[in-house]
Amino acid sequence: MEHHYICPDEHILSETSIQNLRKNNRLQTGTGNKEIDLEHVRKFLSSGTEKEIDNFIDQMLQNAEEEFASLPMFLRYLTMTIYFAAIKYLDSIGYRIDSLWSMDFRPNDSVSTTDEARQYANQVIKQAIELRDRESTKQQRDLLKQAIDFINVSYSDASISLDKVAKKVNISPNYLSAIFSQEAGQTLIEYLTFKRINEAKYMLRHTDMRLSEIAFAVGYKDPHYFSFVFRKVSGCTPSEYRRGTNSER
Repeated sequence: MEHHYICPDEHILSETSIQNLRKNNRLQTGTGNKEIDLEHVRKFLSSGTEKEIDNFIDQMLQNAEEEFASLPMFLRYLTMTIYFAAIKYLDSIGYRIDSLWSMDFRPNDSVSTTDEARQYANQVIKQAIELRDRESTKQQRDLLKQAIDFINVSYSDASISLDKVAKKVNISPNYLSAIFSQEAGQTLIEYLTFKRINEAKYMLRHTDMRLSEIAFAVGYKDPHYFSFVFRKVSGCTPSEYRRGTNSER
């Protein structure tokens, strides 16, 4: 997707035109022929933090010679590079470009000083990082929902494990474990255990199934281990729970 920007002198700049200016040596960042690396900006957007923004901008400005870094043409080049990098990065992680125009995301065509360029760059990078983190959280919650949905229909499988659930949702076990702890406030095994015990309680209340049958039905091969887990979670044995619910009827 080609993004365009109208400069104060009414020239239309695009990512292609910036590349052409580079080829013609009209946007070099000093006598050392250093250029702002678009990919370097994108990498920072993908992994940088808000605390690192000022230092990152300082490094970009330091790459330009002092007398060159304050020129309006270079400052426009700087803001355009950051703008295009932010737009392309956010597009790559699923944001619709047209939705970004409603935000304070467009390049500021009045940028003429280093401080103004620094302020604009800080604003755009900060917004991009906030959107990145928001999207990351959404993706984590979507993955968590997929994992929970799988557990809810597969809890009776005695072989279910962190590795098996992670494989189902196509992420690493360590990442899934981290998501569960962060978003659900408990480990995957804790969730699975509570799910199994709650299902067992329902069966104890509403069926005449034997304890061994209930244990098997909720994913425990060993009835004794099932009773141990049940008591640890509920504070009573399955038999005591059943007698208590029966006496309340």
